[in-house]
Amino acid sequence: MVIDQSGKRLRQVWHAQDFVSWWEQLANYSLRVTGDRFAFARKITEELNEVADRSLWIMSSYLPGKIWINTPYQPLYDCLGDVHDRTQWDCSRKFFGLFLCRVLIDHHQQWYAFPKVEKEDGTLDRRQ
Repeated sequence: MVIDQSGKRLRQVWHAQDFVSWWEQLANYSLRVTGDRFAFARKITEELNEVADRSLWIMSSYLPGKIWINTPYQPLYDCLGDVHDRTQWDCSRKFFGLFLCRVLIDHHQQWYAFPKVEKEDGTLDRRQ
């Protein structure tokens, strides 16, 4: 469960329309590559649940790191275009943050969303 900055329970991810569009692209990519629409989503969800189970706080922009090759997160990048698409990296990072938010909304622990002082970045904390 995620509690937003106003103290309300978050029931859907921010930028839901983008998330749904990217989720569909991930599902189609997963089907083409594995024959299962949800193989990549399940693997990413498992990884993020493991991270959440062992973490007190998560800053979405730090979690996956800069290199996603051979990680569960690589399909988030691969499903959104090709290497010549200049917006692919930005979109995949945003998709990752929204994917993490969705996982934490469904997670058994309570998480609190806190913006950084300069900007909102999706930092999530379960210490309260």
